[in-house]
Amino acid sequence: MNLRFLDRENKILMELIFNIIIGTIVRLVFNYPGALIRWMIFGMNKPYSFYLKDSSINYSIAAIFFTILIIIYNILF
Repeated sequence: MNLRFLDRENKILMELIFNIIIGTIVRLVFNYPGALIRWMIFGMNKPYSFYLKDSSINYSIAAIFFTILIIIYNILF
């Protein structure tokens, strides 16, 4: 057996697993809170699932929100 071939397969498999895990973490940490913030700001007129569809805006809003929280935390403590 060619060991280099097995190494390459393992690298591909590890990259796939890493991408799935990181993608899930990013979705949980940024997409859902960002959609929740938008949903609350816009008066909860539309269903929450409507705001979940636009993930790029959710990521931005959540990143800005978390940055503001970190700044406030550092100022207070």
